[in-house]
Amino acid sequence: MLIVSGRIYVRPGARHEFLTSSLGAVAQACSARGCRDFVVAADPIEPDRVNVYEEWESEEAGGRLYRPRSGRAFQK
Repeated sequence: MLIVSGRIYVRPGARHEFLTSSLGAVAQACSARGCRDFVVAADPIEPDRVNVYEEWESEEAGGRLYRPRSGRAFQK
């Protein structure tokens, strides 16, 4: 099993737009073979933080997912 956990800090006020723009990537990941869970969520305490959690059956499964770099436009 592979677990990936991280955080992304976005520009002030850009979090909602970032989360909305992430929906396609989250759906793609959730439908990928070997994905057990994939979450991109607003942090309940820090207003410009987004938490990312991925759980995969194996390292190989987690490595298959294409991760676009589109989120960089929202980062601080």
